[in-house]
Amino acid sequence: MLSIDSSAPALKLARRNLALNGVEAGRAEWLEADVFGALRKLRAEGRQFDFVVLDPPKFAPTPKDAERAARGYKDINLNALKVLRRGGLLATFSCSGGVSSSSRKSSPAPPQTPACRSYFASATALRRTTRCASSFRKAST
Repeated sequence: MLSIDSSAPALKLARRNLALNGVEAGRAEWLEADVFGALRKLRAEGRQFDFVVLDPPKFAPTPKDAERAARGYKDINLNALKVLRRGGLLATFSCSGGVSSSSRKSSPAPPQTPACRSYFASATALRRTTRCASSFRKAST
């Protein structure tokens, strides 16, 4: 298992959670890095994974960030798919308050979320079979 996060405190918390769940520390690798660069490096090293989970921070906090966020989702999903073994599973999550629910619903379902749209675009480019499940839930503040 490899955990990548740009936040040292988040990795420390993940290590603690691993121990609390009785998982041997030797079964995990920890990498404090920018995930975009880390995924490219993993691909260059020929690393492959059976299961990849992407849970990036909010890419579009405001509507003016939506276009940049779409590029970010496409990039992160494409690079994750490139380190995913054929038949592997990719779980990708997004929290982009700046992308309105009306714009998400304007595309055919699925994909409805920015992450799903970028995932499908990336998977299509790599000729991968895909499925996307999505749900919309407004986070309480």
